[in-house]
Amino acid sequence: MDYRDILVMEPGKRSGKPCIRGLRITVYDVLSYLAAGMTSEQILADVPNLTPDDIRACLSYAADRERQTQDSGMKLLLDQNLSPQLAARLASIFEGISHLASNRWDSEDG
Repeated sequence: MDYRDILVMEPGKRSGKPCIRGLRITVYDVLSYLAAGMTSEQILADVPNLTPDDIRACLSYAADRERQTQDSGMKLLLDQNLSPQLAARLASIFEGISHLASNRWDSEDG
């Protein structure tokens, strides 16, 4: 599954943010639900237009953006209040980035 087959950016929709299959549901929306502790199943029940692939596409997009950020020599800044469940998911996606697993920033990272 390639997230580019699912996510689209339209200038007149949600300020050009990446949306799922042209819906008005953004990647940020889905990641926010996950960060709040919702499971994929709960999100799918609340938003019946979404599919499991849509949620995976959002996570894949976030992972790709992180890789691009790392490639450019920058660090992704995450809110220290990130839910432990999402922090664990992101840590598994972004293997080797220790500050995600610990959900803390060392002074040299900031």
